[in-house]
Order: sequence, then C-alpha cells, then structure tokens
Amino acid sequence: AARSGALGYQIPTVGAYTRELDEEVETLVRRFPAIWVVFAGEGPAQRRGNGWNHPITFALVAAAQSRRNEAAARRGQGAGRPGAYQLLADCRALLAGQSLGLDVDPLQPGRVKLLASKWTRQVGAVVYGLELSTAYGGPAMSDAEAATLGDFTRFVGAWDVPAHGGVDLPTDDPPAGGDALADFNPQGA
Repeated sequence: AARSGALGYQIPTVGAYTRELDEEVETLVRRFPAIWVVFAGEGPAQRRGNGWNHPITFALVAAAQSRRNEAAARRGQGAGRPGAYQLLADCRALLAGQSLGLDVDPLQPGRVKLLASKWTRQVGAVVYGLELSTAYGGPAMSDAEAATLGDFTRFVGAWDVPAHGGVDLPTDDPPAGGDALADFNPQGA
C-alpha cells in the first residue's frame, strides 16, 4: 500500500528501524514521510491450555515534515502529502486485526506517543510511535520430556578471548562435595 498509491500518497521510507533518528537531520528529512517498525519487547509468558502465550509489542514509528510549520506536518498538506495523523490512521486501519500470514494473534493497536526532540521542532517534523500488540504460542514441555534433559547443577562454559588466547577448562569432575567455584576470585585476593 505504501508504494502502490492505494492510499492516495506514497511513503518513500518503510522499513525496520535501525537508529535512523540518530542520522543527520538534513539527510533524514529528505526521506519523509517515513514509517519504521521496531521490536519493543516481549512480556511475561502466560499459560494457555497445554502451552504458553508470549505477548509481544512492536512500535510503528511514523514521521512527517513540513517546511511551513509543525501543524502542517501533523495534519498534512493536501492531496498526496500526508501528515503524521494520516500516516497513523492509515497504518492502524491496515494493520488492526491482521496476523500477516504468521501464526500469531491478530495485531491490536495500542497507545500513540509523540516522540519529540529538539531537532524535530527545528525542522518542522513530527514523529509519533504507535504500539501494536500481538502474541504467539509455544508448547509447554511435559515433566517426562523435562526429565530427559538431566539436571542443571553444574555448568561448564568455555570461551576464547583473542587478546589472551584460548581458555581451557578442566574436563574432569570436581571432587565429591567440592565447590566448582572455590577457585573463582574476581578481586584477585
């Protein structure tokens, strides 16, 4: 929809957010209006039948700019020149209730937040974030399956620090009743 003209306007920049708002302002505003998507986090899993439900949130970042003023950036400047409000309304209408072909719950639009900064005001730009929530399911491991994993009373890790060479850990078990961390001394005392 962003490039097809189905919305009545084109969005030159649609993609995953990779710190674009840290770019030089002059370079960035040439790509407005813009839509970015950023993973905002995953909440605590909840039981769902025989499995788990993992709630996740994404933020859709909508940015628009006008040389006239900030109000024009928010409201738009006529046909083919959407403001941030129109970008948000269209994205909400296109995405609400969709699962985008994935095995997730339908997207639910959430809060909208103004993402203002000193430079956005200087260049007549507005940037809003729209939260989109969904969830995906995952199976719970049965007690019998968990028993096949063994216990986790001992963990041995090895790593390689290039400046210092390889780190070799002993492969033999610590003495019975011994403490595997007895020699660990981070203070060097």
